[in-house]
Amino acid sequence: ASNIYAYLSYYETKVNWFYCPNIRFADKQIVRLQETPDEIPEGGTPHTVSLLMHDKLVDAGKPGDRVEVTGIYRAMSVRVGPTQRTVKSLFKACVL
Repeated sequence: ASNIYAYLSYYETKVNWFYCPNIRFADKQIVRLQETPDEIPEGGTPHTVSLLMHDKLVDAGKPGDRVEVTGIYRAMSVRVGPTQRTVKSLFKACVL
């Protein structure tokens, strides 16, 4: 069997593609949640948090919908660059 090669123009690297019969693809979406205006104190700014949604929850709501979320509230470190392992001393809050 011959290998299939693909060239990624942005990184200019050659990627060797192979067949994997047990692979399962899943939809994933990152949504930004924000406090409603009636819950914000006078002169305050709304808090936002990222929400990671998978499979059936992807595209379940529209912008402006009021939702109630149950999940794990976690602080995640921010990487210096997408390919680097070092992280900043800054954390983002998200719901898993």
